[in-house]
Amino acid sequence: MISKNNKIPLYKQLADELIKKINAGEFLPNTKMPTIRALATEFSINNATVVSAYKYLEKKQVVYSIQGSGIYVNSLPKPVFVPTITQGYINFADSSSDPELFPKNEFQKSFEAVVARDGASAFGYTDGFAPLIDVISQMHNLSGNIQIISNINHGLNVILDTLISPGDAVILESPTSPTARATFLQRGAKIFEVPIDINGIDLDKLTEFAKKHRPKIFFLMPTYQTPTNICYTNKDKTYILQLAHKYNAYIIEADSYSDFYYKQKPTPMITMDNDDRVLYIKSFERVFAAGMLGYMVCPKRQSIQAGGASGYIQRGLDFYFRNFDYEKHCDAIRAAYAQKYKKAVAAAETFLSPFCTLFSKSEGGIGLWLKLNNGELPDTAGVIVSPGQLYFSREQTQYFRLSYANVSPDDISKGIGMLAAVLAKHKG
Repeated sequence: MISKNNKIPLYKQLADELIKKINAGEFLPNTKMPTIRALATEFSINNATVVSAYKYLEKKQVVYSIQGSGIYVNSLPKPVFVPTITQGYINFADSSSDPELFPKNEFQKSFEAVVARDGASAFGYTDGFAPLIDVISQMHNLSGNIQIISNINHGLNVILDTLISPGDAVILESPTSPTARATFLQRGAKIFEVPIDINGIDLDKLTEFAKKHRPKIFFLMPTYQTPTNICYTNKDKTYILQLAHKYNAYIIEADSYSDFYYKQKPTPMITMDNDDRVLYIKSFERVFAAGMLGYMVCPKRQSIQAGGASGYIQRGLDFYFRNFDYEKHCDAIRAAYAQKYKKAVAAAETFLSPFCTLFSKSEGGIGLWLKLNNGELPDTAGVIVSPGQLYFSREQTQYFRLSYANVSPDDISKGIGMLAAVLAKHKG
């Protein structure tokens, strides 16, 4: 039960209670949760506390909301929390960028210049700051319908609002982003999951599903896929483009990590698309920081409008791109993350090889995907990882993900060594 005398915030206590109920089977996947008023009455708390608890659970991808309908349990077999971080933990679950690499001086100058130049007109929301769209088009040699978005999930929601109706078939990778899966489920889509192995997506299964179900959309992350870190080959991308053409499907290409290559620069699928088939969603959040927007490129034949995004951030980004060296910044973060990548791979191969198999060494991305040789992941005291079950629609306890972007090089080796010790003790 929750207590007002507990040092833990009430909304967090309530969230923990709801997790217990979900894990106990009181609320099943994709079923509706109690109303805000009902929970407020049951626990003798105010409505605002319940709202905060639901927002917290939604952020943790335990529940999802449907506007005008309510809150629903996400389709995970066992909802998982990332514990509150306290001193002494090494956090491999945090996939945010290293704040030490953020170009704060350049952005400070950029935003100060925007306010001095534009005054109050710099603020508010706008459908797309035309100069920013122009500079993005030039930087990445893009054409078509370019829209500014808040983040990848915003772009995905906008696209699905236009393209998806209840009952439409869609193809997703397995494993995949739990947020993306929940977004499709919210719209009543029929999901068909195609497995990914060490060689990439299963093209035979993809072909079988495309032929049988005639999907409206393939949702793919071909560059350092979440969570496996697999990179599709250009041969596979070409085949998938031909398959989408054959069955008149759109491809949504979500791209968070293509800037994080440590050897060969990957080729986005959209640059290979000659059929106006790919909807490309790109975020600047990993390159800079959370909230730094992104963009999507939509087919010319399909009218999609992203809606409003912060005009202030759009103008600040535009000023930064035009007056500072973006490529130099990308080179710097690649060098820093390449060091962490090598450290993480070396530590995983040294300490974890008796217990786990490293899924992919694709020379890029910001995380490692591992599979336990036997058993399931025990309690990793002192080290926080992302459990594999987050990324599957069915029970999978052998996998886990290590995100090293926000971990120091020394802590990468230390944390993986601590994890190996836990696994060795559990095995013994």
